[in-house]
Amino acid sequence: MQGSRPRGATVRAFVVAGFISIPWGVSSAAGITREKLLVGGIEREYLVSAAKSDRPRPTVLVLHGSLLNGDVMVPVMGFEPLVEREGLVVIYPNAVAGEWNDGSAESVQWGAGSYDDAGFLRALVAHLVRTSFSDRARVYVTGYSNGGVMAFRLTCETDGIFAAAAAIAATLPFELARSCRPPRPMPMLIMNGTADPLVPFDGGKLPLSGSQALSTEATISFLRKVNGCTQAVKLDELPRADPNDASRVTVANWTTCSSRAPVVLYRIEGGGHRVPSLAPGVPLVESLVGRLNHDFDAAEAIWSFFKNKRSTGHRAQR
Repeated sequence: MQGSRPRGATVRAFVVAGFISIPWGVSSAAGITREKLLVGGIEREYLVSAAKSDRPRPTVLVLHGSLLNGDVMVPVMGFEPLVEREGLVVIYPNAVAGEWNDGSAESVQWGAGSYDDAGFLRALVAHLVRTSFSDRARVYVTGYSNGGVMAFRLTCETDGIFAAAAAIAATLPFELARSCRPPRPMPMLIMNGTADPLVPFDGGKLPLSGSQALSTEATISFLRKVNGCTQAVKLDELPRADPNDASRVTVANWTTCSSRAPVVLYRIEGGGHRVPSLAPGVPLVESLVGRLNHDFDAAEAIWSFFKNKRSTGHRAQR
């Protein structure tokens, strides 16, 4: 498949190099274990970071971006400080080829189309629930970039497994938007930068693959329609924690929804293809994927959104 990859491979390789040049990894995070699960004849790998407890715990699946992996997402997503404090299980699954089969034309181009990643993630949740590791009513999914689109796909295809979902630097691809028939509304949070060079905020052609994606506005409209939300929106601007990062954040909340499943957008003016963090950024990464906003911490905001949500479906076991 390597020879068939599109011309964006070179640029993507530089982006990944920027991420993996960060001197962090799973070895620096105490208590993280590497586990494997056989699904569909393929041994799938995932990392586990868990609070000490004999009871099932709230669980967050964190899905990596293209050509990344769970090891990279441990420091990038910033959930580790929350694990013991909030009594969480955080799972970092790995895609087979570094790319999730997220239902887009891009994932097919990059060789992920033959893998049943939705089936793997459903089986993983079932395993975690069956072994009393995870609280079946409090399983959540979040993802960055390709992982964010995979989170969208899971909301389209899974019934009652996840209590809420969050996507960072991601919008709905045209192909997924056409086929998406969510079995039930799900609380959704999106964090997108208006200056994202890889997933344009206003939608259209993705520069590294040529495939098409909806705008952030159209993605939000789609989710609002699914969740039965009115146009009434509450807008809040976050305080400027770092006036030097040339970005600011407006939070839009649609909470008047017949399903009681809200839709929330963190609109990051001037933000790039980044995971917002209070930590300093890496100049190499900024030159490739845009500015990092320092006004809030993505993991804290995502968990604040997740923590009071419960799934009523309880269909994690098959």
